[in-house]
Amino acid sequence: MFPGMATHTKINLPTNMSLDQWKTVGGCVVRVLRDSNRTEDIVTSEELAAQAQLHHLKHSGVMTGGEGPDIMRERPHFGDVDFDALRALPATTLGGAFVRFMDDNGLSSSLYDIPAKYTADPDEAYLMVRIRHSHDLWHVLTDLGVEGHDEILLHSFSLAQTGMPSSVLLMVLGSLKHMLLEARFGLLRSGLLAAFRRGRAASPLLTVYWERHFEESLVSVRERYGIRPWTSRDKQASQPWRWAGPLAADLS
Repeated sequence: MFPGMATHTKINLPTNMSLDQWKTVGGCVVRVLRDSNRTEDIVTSEELAAQAQLHHLKHSGVMTGGEGPDIMRERPHFGDVDFDALRALPATTLGGAFVRFMDDNGLSSSLYDIPAKYTADPDEAYLMVRIRHSHDLWHVLTDLGVEGHDEILLHSFSLAQTGMPSSVLLMVLGSLKHMLLEARFGLLRSGLLAAFRRGRAASPLLTVYWERHFEESLVSVRERYGIRPWTSRDKQASQPWRWAGPLAADLS
C-alpha cells in the first residue's frame, strides 16, 4: 500500500490467479503493447487481475457512504444514459461536458455494453462495470485528454480512488512508452505522484451517483468532491522535452 493511502484504496494484488489466468493476462498485455486500441484485451486483463480488489471494495464498506447504497441497489448503467438528452445540455454542465468529450474523441457508448465476464459475485461484477464506465467521466472531471500520457495520469488518479491492480501495470508500462520514450521527463519526475495525490485528496468517487448530477455545473461538481482539474499550466509541463541549444536550430 502506498504511504498515506486511505484504507479503502488498499491495493490487493492478484495473488490468487490460476496459471491459465496468468497466461491469459500475459497474452492480453503483449497484444495491448503492440496495439493500445485492443479494448477487449484491456478489459479482460483488467477484470481478471481485479478479483481480490473487487472483493475488498465490496466488503470494506466503501459503497456504504454517500450515494453508494442507492447505486448498489438501483444498479445505474451508463449504457442506459440518453446521450441525445445530454447533447441538449449546456457544455458547462457535467452531462453536457461528458457527451461532448465522447463525441469530440470519437468514443462510442457501445463500449458500455461489455459485461463483466469473469466475476461470479453479482455485486463485485457490478462494481467492475461501474469502475470501467466511470473512466470516461473521470477524464472530464480531471480535464485529462485521451493521449497516452494523459491516460497514464488518469490511472494514477484512479489508483488512489479504486486501488485497481491494472492501474499499477498500466502506469509502469505506460510510463515507459508514453513518458520515457516520448521524453516527457517532467511527468516521470513528478506528474504521476501529483496525479495520485489529487486522486487521494478527492472525495470517494465510486459512491457518486453521476446520473443524478448531469444537469449540474461541472465546476460545482468538481468543487463538491474536491477534484482539482489539470490546468493549461499543468499540461504545458506535460510536453515532451526539446533540446533548446544551438543544435536544435541547426536541425530545425
